[in-house]
Amino acid sequence: MENKSILVVEDDSMARMIISRIARSLVNDVIEVNNGDEAITYLKNCEPVLLPSLLLVDIYMPYMDGIVFCRKLKELNLFSLERVIIISAADRKVERDVIDELGIGGFLQKPFSPNKVRQELSSRL
Repeated sequence: MENKSILVVEDDSMARMIISRIARSLVNDVIEVNNGDEAITYLKNCEPVLLPSLLLVDIYMPYMDGIVFCRKLKELNLFSLERVIIISAADRKVERDVIDELGIGGFLQKPFSPNKVRQELSSRL
């Protein structure tokens, strides 16, 4: 395993646990937060050399949804949106259009298999 890390931004504790477990099979460090606000705070306070390699972000969260979070990342220039993977139970054209428009790197549809998550993460690390 290389010295890479993944930030999982997911409000559902069960989904966060499953995603984090899969991510830990690929990287040494997995950081978990419950929502976009917590993720922004984490990234603002993170040393540049310790920034995560990837962000996995749920699209539907309280306080700040995944799209607003990504717009905030872009506005604050905190993290490259190409290194973000959006996670969603819905696959609406409107959301996919916004994801494409923002230049977000990937999309995972819930429910997903562990192999699909592992494959998506591996291809982006």
